[in-house]
Amino acid sequence: MTIIRSHNKPLDEVKESVEKIAGEMQSQLGISYEWEGQQLVFSTTGVKGNISVSKTEVAVTVKKSFFVPVSEATIREKVEEYMDGYI
Repeated sequence: MTIIRSHNKPLDEVKESVEKIAGEMQSQLGISYEWEGQQLVFSTTGVKGNISVSKTEVAVTVKKSFFVPVSEATIREKVEEYMDGYI
């Protein structure tokens, strides 16, 4: 699943917002993450993905294992909630 949002903020500000999202996901969901260039890569048991940042967009890609008992709709809702709050 990929969710893309446009933005009109400076790139450094958007990257800072993405870092805040990752920090919150780490404390609430136990993810681990690291930056690889303009992309924040994250993972936790059964879920992995990345948040790519450009001058005009933020794209979140999430892949979950079939065995994770959370629906894609629930994951999408949570990702959109984070994006609405920070981006």
